Amino acid sequence: MKRLGASREIIWAVAGGAAAFIYSATGRFIVGGDTSQYVHRSLFRPPLYPMFLEFLGGIGCTWRAAVVLQSFFVVVCAFYLSLIFRRRFNLVPWAFLTAYFLLLVPLLPSKSIYFSMWGLIGRYIMTEASGYGIFLLTYGFMVESVYEPSLKNFSIFAALAVLNTMVRAQFLFVYAAVPVFGLWFYFKSRDGRRLALLAVAFVACLAAGKAAGALFAGKYPAGSVTGNQLKICLFPTILFFSSPEDLALFVDRPYYPLLEKIYRDINAKKYPARFHEEMNEDLVTFHDSRIVSIYEDAYRIIQDESHAAELADDQTFVASVPMADGVVFTLLRKYGMDYVRLWAQEFIAGFSFRHGLAMGIFAACWIWGLRRPPDIIAVLTAAMTAANHAVVALLMYNGSRHLFYTDTCVLLFVVLLWGYRDSIRVDGPGAARRACSIRE
Repeated sequence: MKRLGASREIIWAVAGGAAAFIYSATGRFIVGGDTSQYVHRSLFRPPLYPMFLEFLGGIGCTWRAAVVLQSFFVVVCAFYLSLIFRRRFNLVPWAFLTAYFLLLVPLLPSKSIYFSMWGLIGRYIMTEASGYGIFLLTYGFMVESVYEPSLKNFSIFAALAVLNTMVRAQFLFVYAAVPVFGLWFYFKSRDGRRLALLAVAFVACLAAGKAAGALFAGKYPAGSVTGNQLKICLFPTILFFSSPEDLALFVDRPYYPLLEKIYRDINAKKYPARFHEEMNEDLVTFHDSRIVSIYEDAYRIIQDESHAAELADDQTFVASVPMADGVVFTLLRKYGMDYVRLWAQEFIAGFSFRHGLAMGIFAACWIWGLRRPPDIIAVLTAAMTAANHAVVALLMYNGSRHLFYTDTCVLLFVVLLWGYRDSIRVDGPGAARRACSIRE
């Protein structure tokens, strides 16, 4: 990296980052509705964030220390990613500062600054801040891998991507960039040996992450965190489509009395899909307003039966696994196409005008022929954005809390393209080509 010096934009960036850190770190910490699920290690949540809190508790620190460290981590990661783009895109000062500000927006009360962006993440005792910081590092090394596709850069990118999923399982969407990158790399270089080395590095990182997850997950030795989360989230979704007549399919199952209670409760409250016309609501809106209630009511009944201390207790979820397995696999055969249709509607509903505009820009980069690194970075960003929406829609809940990671990158890249254009105008095409050249 070239020497930064004491350029004016760096001074402004450091000052702005310090202000964002002070604002985030000095506020009261926020206990969210599902904070209790992240405080203790569990088979049903990734292990890294609970381990982070356990470490702080072990050295005598409170959750206030978590807020300070989270906020500082986000500011540093955002600054590092901005420097990467400043160097690689040869950004003019306004573009560099705007990009950095956009990356810091989630630390601020950003619902009042930018429509639907999740804010104040540094103050929540949840996984958003640590996951976002690691995601920014992952994105940065994805960019470095495009400019210098070395084994070192790609291995760091793969390791950070796996680390992200150990903080929050939703970050599986980052993996969508890997096959796109592999195809681009092969057709550009025609180097099958190097591509094989990159693939081996990625698989090795996946295996290491899975082994570490199994080691640190908690007191239950079997099962996958991501798989278990998928089961407990699909269970209420399948109940949404089901009707009381389906109970006959489970008469001989040991959990039948418990399932009967759940059916009786959710049907009395008119939560299932067949009531949406009676309530004069479209299916997506009706689903989004009912699915959390189905989830909470179903697991509350299971909690009462299992005598768990809390709704989020492992004991509740372990007691639900046999029933969730049986109901999901049995009723998916009957309601599979209904589920797919609703998933498609949720996927489309999660996009807005800004996504359409950005995707149009990314598509233009693809049509251009992927001749420059910014083109392939645009396509990788689009792939991750689409994958994030697909993952969120799969679990049938679309919200700014889940989408702000890729929404931030979409906005960031639009700014970067304008800044790259201005760098051509100011420094000339030769400087821009040098900034955007790939080292072979």
